[in-house]
Amino acid sequence: MSLYVPYTGTMKHYEFYPDDSIKLYSYGFATPGYKYIWSYADTPGRHVTLFPIINRPSNYVTIDVL
Repeated sequence: MSLYVPYTGTMKHYEFYPDDSIKLYSYGFATPGYKYIWSYADTPGRHVTLFPIINRPSNYVTIDVL
């Protein structure tokens, strides 16, 4: 995934799994600019991701895994 970080601050990644579980990843301190993040299709179904930075949420990204 390619994403643009508009603010300086701590960046997190929430991944909502098809079984209603949630995984949290912390990327630490991020500065403005384009970032690349790898996503692995480890479970079939619909995955929804969110990238908040300094408590400002990103758009939701939906990934359907077959």
